[in-house]
Amino acid sequence: MLLEFSVGNFRSFKERVTFSALADTKIRSFTENIHMVGNLSVLRANIVYGPNAGGKSNFAQAYYSMLRLLRSSFQDENSLSLRYDPFSLDGAMKGRPTYFELRFLVQAKEDAIYRLGFEYTAEKVVREWMYRKALSPKSRENLIYSRDGQTVQAGNSMPDKAVILTIEKQNLLRENTLLFTLLDSLNNSMVAEVQTEFFQKNIAASALYLHKNAMIDESVFEDETLKDAYLYLLRKADTGIEDFKLDDTPLMSKKRNILTAHTVRRGKEQELEYFTMATMESQGTKKIFMLIGVVLTALRDGGVVVIDELDTQLHPLLTRLLFNLFNDATMNLKHAQLVAMTHEHSLLNHPSIRKDQVWFIQKNSGMESELFSLADFKDERSVHSFGKRYMSGQYGAIPDVGDLAFLTEHLFGESQV
Repeated sequence: MLLEFSVGNFRSFKERVTFSALADTKIRSFTENIHMVGNLSVLRANIVYGPNAGGKSNFAQAYYSMLRLLRSSFQDENSLSLRYDPFSLDGAMKGRPTYFELRFLVQAKEDAIYRLGFEYTAEKVVREWMYRKALSPKSRENLIYSRDGQTVQAGNSMPDKAVILTIEKQNLLRENTLLFTLLDSLNNSMVAEVQTEFFQKNIAASALYLHKNAMIDESVFEDETLKDAYLYLLRKADTGIEDFKLDDTPLMSKKRNILTAHTVRRGKEQELEYFTMATMESQGTKKIFMLIGVVLTALRDGGVVVIDELDTQLHPLLTRLLFNLFNDATMNLKHAQLVAMTHEHSLLNHPSIRKDQVWFIQKNSGMESELFSLADFKDERSVHSFGKRYMSGQYGAIPDVGDLAFLTEHLFGESQV
């Protein structure tokens, strides 16, 4: 499970900001939205609000970029340069390292907290680190590995430590490669477990473009129980889809078409007919279809889903339903998490939302994105209508529409008021 994510000098984030999925221990309401792991209280779902161009998409992109680098920097020598995008409105930040760090629990065991991070430029990894800490409140962090430039240190807690000697003797570590991905390729047991049980179960994407990606797990087509759940949500979304399957394209083909079934009337008779989803369904339906696949896969396997533009082309009731799925302990048995960027302020009036589940992103006068939690507003109580207060501007992170009279003057030459 995700505990914290920090980013600095990336796109609109100049200074380092930290998002936390840890519950505020002072908030006693709606404890069903929390998964307890030892002494940790971890939130199952969070929503992030903000105006257009406030930095929500950049935050999602930062998380996605970190995942991509941790999965592919060893295989792709260009990955650093492709993912290096420093704050551009201060010339002093160009060339300085981007900072990413995650604190998380590994799904299979949930017996320790990992802290993993790195700093990089377009050309090289500057620093890199990985620590592990037992869940006991009195335990201390133990170093797994650290890196400063090309100098690597292995901690006493690192299994298969001899691999570090091999890396040094054979000069295997490139400047533009993360040590984490190199260790994963060399089958270090701890790194491989973290990769499999955390990072491979992470999904980060823009919901706006989900329909362009094959993000649905093909096991859905074979698992009738999972498929029934899928069809239930498709009906809730009022898509008109009664069934779905893959076409008969040979298995050697890179991509098989998804067929969706609708009820077709022929005179007094009705029957199901299958159509190619790519040509039959609207962009909104295709997005809903893929989004449901992402959500159900996460709920089945456990994992973290970071979705930008969650509410785009979704009815508010469906957005609320997806939020409820993660908060429901009877449904979310594998402790999956949702972090959703959205404009859908009606979620703020959800009857069982906690203040610490709500975050805001906005830009300050220097056009730097800032991140803060609703829980920071200590004068508020859970019984208040967060939605009305948000839309009135009391929390910030909304568009400043201002006085629009100047538009009339520019369009018609004089004020019409």
